[in-house]
Amino acid sequence: MAVVLRNFDAYGVGYTARGQGTQIVTAVINCYQQGAWVAQIQFLPQSLPFNDGGGLGGGDLLVLYYEPTQFQDVLAILQREGPLAVWFDLDQSYGYILTTSPEPVGEMEDLVQQLVPVGRSDV
Repeated sequence: MAVVLRNFDAYGVGYTARGQGTQIVTAVINCYQQGAWVAQIQFLPQSLPFNDGGGLGGGDLLVLYYEPTQFQDVLAILQREGPLAVWFDLDQSYGYILTTSPEPVGEMEDLVQQLVPVGRSDV
């Protein structure tokens, strides 16, 4: 199995304006590792058929394809999780956005405890 993994520590978002009859992507998220462009997440219009989940582009750039309806979900992962990477299986043509370290169970617990006033048990 030939797989590609690209860690990233920063991203930039582009969201295409409508009105372009031959529009190729509706949104794009560029992923960077220490300033180097390592991956691109493209959100393809539903009218544009695609048979795989992405692959390697020019300059060894890893590209993942998603439907536009998945944009908010992907953006939420980028905003709330970390450290992150993109992973792609070149033989099977599918990939992931994933965390690269285990997530603690109940990670929001510390935040909730900070927000509850001391001595209150009714919250």
